Amino acid sequence: MTLDDYVKSDEYKEEVAVLHLVNPQTGKKINLVGAVHVGSKEYYKNVKSILEECDVVLYERVIRAKSKTTRDNFILSNGIRLNDFYRETARAISNYHQRKMRGAVESLATKEPTRADLFRGLGDRIIDELTLVYQGDFIDYGDLPSNWHNADMSLGELNSHIGIFSLTNLQFGLLRLISDLVLDHPHLMELVAQRIASKGLISNRAGVNLIAKLNSLRERKVYERLGEFEQRGDIAKIGIFYGVGHLPYLERELTKRGYVRQDISYLEAIRKQPKLFERMDRNKT
Repeated sequence: MTLDDYVKSDEYKEEVAVLHLVNPQTGKKINLVGAVHVGSKEYYKNVKSILEECDVVLYERVIRAKSKTTRDNFILSNGIRLNDFYRETARAISNYHQRKMRGAVESLATKEPTRADLFRGLGDRIIDELTLVYQGDFIDYGDLPSNWHNADMSLGELNSHIGIFSLTNLQFGLLRLISDLVLDHPHLMELVAQRIASKGLISNRAGVNLIAKLNSLRERKVYERLGEFEQRGDIAKIGIFYGVGHLPYLERELTKRGYVRQDISYLEAIRKQPKLFERMDRNKT
């Protein structure tokens, strides 16, 4: 299985998978929910709704929006914090859509002033559809429900791998990740790349393999925590909310533990074009 099995993308939207797994031997169920760090508000609302059905939720560590820890301040060297990287990317993409839509609305309003309010109201709804937010700003990781449990490396464990974070390979990995979000807006990708390059964060010596090594260490934490809760008789359904890039490995390992896929569904994480445009194009065919 590859990442293509867990991400569906077309010219209108990008969707991530939600896997519904069951262990026939124990009867335990798992909702494996793909996470993205930049997505629509509606996506995060839907994620919360799915995870509310679970007795326990295991999640990957996400830097809190107002975090002041040392690691959060230096994880991206030369003054860029990781959460700011994602937040500014979401803002840049949202502002692009807003300028484009506002321009189109004002053009229509000028041509048909009697319908200006209608156009502006429609424009507001479309802009809201296209607005992206940073995961850590929409999900309050500082005040999570009591049944949410961190299934990621601790700060101490991360500090033991500090060499990884101090090199440029992490920044290079983030650049590759963010390129998927702005693929349809090359000028935005160029701006992001220029900014990172200007801060000295890209190097030809960047080692992507180190990122893979770090990810494998983090993924093992999921199974350590999962084992704790599988033994408990009061827990029937477990939610796992982890980056969509981890899903191929996570499902493969869960299969080894006896889980089988019952169903797969998809959540719209990013809206690239207004739903109205998609409906109009479908009606033409």
